[in-house]
Amino acid sequence: MRSMEQPTIAGGSFELNPSPEAARAIEVLATADAIEADLEKRAFEESAAKIASENPGLLQRYGESRAQKILYAGMLAAGLFPGNLTPSERGPEESPERMEAREIIENRLGLDFWTLERDFDVRMDVPVEKGSPYIIHIGQAHIHQDYLQNAAVRSETVAIQKNMEYVLLHLNERGAHGIWGEGFSDTDSAVSLKEQVEFIKRNILAIPLTPDGFDKFAAVYYEVFINKSYNILYAEYVQYYLKQKFAELEAHFTKNADAGPNPFNNPDTAKLIGFLKKVLDLDLRGKDAPHYTGAVLKLYLENKIDLLPAEDEVVVSAAGAARKKVQESGTPTELEEARALFDKYAIDMREDIAIKKIGDDPTAGGNAAIIPLVYGSFHDFSDNVKKRNKSHGEGETDFGLIKLTPR
Repeated sequence: MRSMEQPTIAGGSFELNPSPEAARAIEVLATADAIEADLEKRAFEESAAKIASENPGLLQRYGESRAQKILYAGMLAAGLFPGNLTPSERGPEESPERMEAREIIENRLGLDFWTLERDFDVRMDVPVEKGSPYIIHIGQAHIHQDYLQNAAVRSETVAIQKNMEYVLLHLNERGAHGIWGEGFSDTDSAVSLKEQVEFIKRNILAIPLTPDGFDKFAAVYYEVFINKSYNILYAEYVQYYLKQKFAELEAHFTKNADAGPNPFNNPDTAKLIGFLKKVLDLDLRGKDAPHYTGAVLKLYLENKIDLLPAEDEVVVSAAGAARKKVQESGTPTELEEARALFDKYAIDMREDIAIKKIGDDPTAGGNAAIIPLVYGSFHDFSDNVKKRNKSHGEGETDFGLIKLTPR
């Protein structure tokens, strides 16, 4: 959208003015999302390079460029091409240990294992004694912008979030205390972000079907999508309502073309009308737009789950700074040092903090059978959980770990 010529918007005004807490939540979310996208892109490219070396003939069909090979190799790895069957379709031979793990997972989650495996790779990473709580690590997918130009990847992104949404709602109804989510460092900032989104939605829905209402629509659109770059985090969530309101305005003024002043027949607003139609037509997501915020944020903004913050703002900021050093590294030595620093903050410390926060929460003890944690699929919390189980105080409960990785 930003590359298109932006017409001058006359009349109407709309001020976002997010609170300091909301602005901080936006900054932490944006940094965490960029970190996770980089981590997944790294894993994606490593997997693609391996598959490309093993399937040179197959990948040759899809073009010579490195970007194309990475994309299609990654899609092959993800099972987006025919022939890559899920474990249940292959008919796995179950060992007694695997059968026991499957029964525990089914009983704890209340979901049929093989049905779940159609959408997720399901693993028992850390087993514990019967009755102990299990952290359910649901791997979030952070699709890098390099790949979102592909329609198949966009469709897969929405499908992943819908599958996660189903599981999260099920676990919530099954008695989970809340959903621990990456990208949030404290509850106040999450609440402030929700209030900011609700403020924007209320303003969109309240826009009257009048010429002044059209001016206000343009002003809201400009502030949310064009003028304030940080709002892109919740722009995905509210754009569906903007598109809906624009359709209502256009239908109203088309039906009442001769009833009075009509911005859709006004030469002075023709350029703006054309611009808005173009950018809204570019939206390929339609009613699926809210899923691009991620299932956790979508459900939280819809008041369907309680969000529990799994981050530390200082560590996320340090990881963001290390990420910048990686991008600016000029020599192999600088890159190696910067990446080691990035991995320390972005992976090791963030994983330890998430498990510590869960362990310190009084509701995550013996009464909570399931503790959903939505965090990037790249992360492996096995060592963190085992370390916590060995070091916690006497009488505290051990945690088990089940991981669901979107296919």
